[in-house]
Amino acid sequence: TGDDEGLFTIPTKAASMLLKNFTDLDVQQKLELREVVLNWDPAFVKMYPLKTAADNNCLCHGVMYSLYGIHDRDYHLRSSIEQTMKGETEAAQWFHKCWREYQVAQDVSNFGCEIERSPEQWAEEWAMEIALAQDRSKSLTEIHVLVLCHIIRRPIIVYSPRFLKDVHGNDLAPIYFGGVYLPMLLGPEHLSSRTPVFLAYNNSHFTALVPKLCMETGAAPLADREGRGLPVQFAVDSPPEGAKWRHLLDLYLDTFEVNHTLCTMVRNHRAHQELVQELEACACAAPCASGPASHRPSHRPTAPSPPTPPAAEGLPPPGHPRLAVACASGCNDVIPIAETPRDFVTQ
Repeated sequence: TGDDEGLFTIPTKAASMLLKNFTDLDVQQKLELREVVLNWDPAFVKMYPLKTAADNNCLCHGVMYSLYGIHDRDYHLRSSIEQTMKGETEAAQWFHKCWREYQVAQDVSNFGCEIERSPEQWAEEWAMEIALAQDRSKSLTEIHVLVLCHIIRRPIIVYSPRFLKDVHGNDLAPIYFGGVYLPMLLGPEHLSSRTPVFLAYNNSHFTALVPKLCMETGAAPLADREGRGLPVQFAVDSPPEGAKWRHLLDLYLDTFEVNHTLCTMVRNHRAHQELVQELEACACAAPCASGPASHRPSHRPTAPSPPTPPAAEGLPPPGHPRLAVACASGCNDVIPIAETPRDFVTQ
């Protein structure tokens, strides 16, 4: 049950064997017991990390898996990231500006001042970010998560340890992926959903997170176990716990507090009920089968098309640029996406 929020969720009646076959137990144990990043308070919806392919496209796999229960095997999302970032469109320029401000903020955080770069060096580093999206043998970075949340037109939340640790548990280097990614170039009225996509990041690998909802809605934390608010990534002027930070979260998420912790609402998705029923039926019909492939449905229900991008009269107020990027238009075993992003438009 629930409304059309486009999020793959684990049915409450799913057999424990089904969860075992699909869940990445190593990631779950590390992020629950060692890093204590997931499921640290029973008041929040329980998150399960799904087995996500580790082939340097795990970011796109994780998002596709969370939305439709399939991997991005044909690189549709990755191609859309590349197409959105390159060129001289205002969209590409806005992402470039966000990335540059983010790099400067990281310099100040790490070294106390900005590392001086020439215009040529800035251009070369930005070209490297675009090249990462093109080279499928390379992993993606934080800017690609920001672009991706605009492509799917909904927030993405990444739960991640704050530091990379050595074998003795000592901090080696900060990890920057964790936080909330908001499609800030789109007005909140143009979101495809206010329920975020959830990912875990661990050991240089993104894993799809799916909530196990016992009711139609649940709560997911916007803070870590110590009560530190998750940063809104690339909003360098909106540090956690500040008024701007809270305002941004309220714009794009349905926020409320549970046990004095700010949370976002998680909703079930009616369109996935058929898939959920098939998974439950497979779990009951094949109790001795092993591996996720044994439980894969023989056919996949067609997922709903995301809302059509807004017409001209639905644009944000003057001065607020509209982002038009490649969007999913339907789903069978893959999601067809426009070959090239639409032009970036301002009023």
